[in-house]
Amino acid sequence: MLSSVAAFAQNEPLDDMVRTEQRFAARALVVGWKQAFLEYFADSASGFDGDQVVRATELFRKVPDPPKDLRLIWEPRYGDIASSGDLGYLTGPVRRINPAANEGRPQHLIYASVWKHEADGSFRVVMDMGVSNAGTGNVSSWLYTRAADGNGIRVAPQRCLR
Repeated sequence: MLSSVAAFAQNEPLDDMVRTEQRFAARALVVGWKQAFLEYFADSASGFDGDQVVRATELFRKVPDPPKDLRLIWEPRYGDIASSGDLGYLTGPVRRINPAANEGRPQHLIYASVWKHEADGSFRVVMDMGVSNAGTGNVSSWLYTRAADGNGIRVAPQRCLR
């Protein structure tokens, strides 16, 4: 009995981290990616400026505001969290849509973000990276599965039968 309670307890922080990522992605569609990144990244988040490691939020502030019609659409499809619930990661597909470029066709990427549980109880991004997926961007073979008891999201790769 104790092991099943411990397993469920680990899912609560994971579920919270996933929901935070989903809110982050939704926020980016409302206020734009730059503002959303400034809101959801930790002050301690690292980024790279050439070969220098700098605060990610400093980099975002330097970047000109993106065009209003540029959209980043992403969703977490796989991830895990430390048993302590303090540090975790999420990864999944991204579509970058700029109607003024590439005849409006989306650019497909894969992202990975590292999330830290902050002292105030929130999750914040401490590292984020994306790589281009020059193919079709088809990652439909990834999905979340919901626990049979309906409690929490079990984050695991599953094959879609489509």
